[in-house]
Amino acid sequence: MIFVGIETPNQESLAETHKRQNMRVDLAGEVRKIAIVTLGLLVAPAATPLYARMQKEGRIVAHGRFGAGGLLETNIRPKLMSEAELKAGAAWLTNRIYSPDAFARRVRLFVEASPTKSGFPNAPFAGAEMALAQRLAQYGPAEQNLLRLMQQLASQRPELRAQLSYILLFYCQVRFMLDHYRIWNPAPARRPAPVDWRSAARDDGKRAGYPRAMRRAPRAWSETCRWRPR
Repeated sequence: MIFVGIETPNQESLAETHKRQNMRVDLAGEVRKIAIVTLGLLVAPAATPLYARMQKEGRIVAHGRFGAGGLLETNIRPKLMSEAELKAGAAWLTNRIYSPDAFARRVRLFVEASPTKSGFPNAPFAGAEMALAQRLAQYGPAEQNLLRLMQQLASQRPELRAQLSYILLFYCQVRFMLDHYRIWNPAPARRPAPVDWRSAARDDGKRAGYPRAMRRAPRAWSETCRWRPR
């Protein structure tokens, strides 16, 4: 797997950050071939020109949260919106790009864009992959459909078995992290624009979009899982 950083499609911004290699390709077309997407807010590391510029403009936020391992944290105060609006928009976008349907579309495009090779054995998901799949299946029908698609693609394209396995493990990890940091909330993300993601779909302090089994104290996943590959 290769991790590719794509800061922006803006040509001037790419030139300013010396990302000239990204100016020679159709970024929009290339991005469509990427199944795994990561999202984070811009951070100004100390002793960098960005930090100096933000400090000069009075936009460095000195708070204890930064560097504590939280997601969607930044030490930069946005210029054209509030910090709350930035967080709400970032959470909205995160939920959209990691929705099972959106993730499934990217996986399909990745498989379609990958060259076909023969001579690879057909090996279904098993072991740790199956354990994580069972856990993911607890979230609901959309996640179960994603898992069936992954199993189907691995069967149809056995030469991509290792890549699809990594993609599955990555998605399971991301969903765990979003749940752990209380960012996952798919209901507001279905809207075409950001909303107050923490309050739009609360029910007695609990996030919407989860089956009741997910709201109780966790048990062993083997006791609750009923998903099986087809």
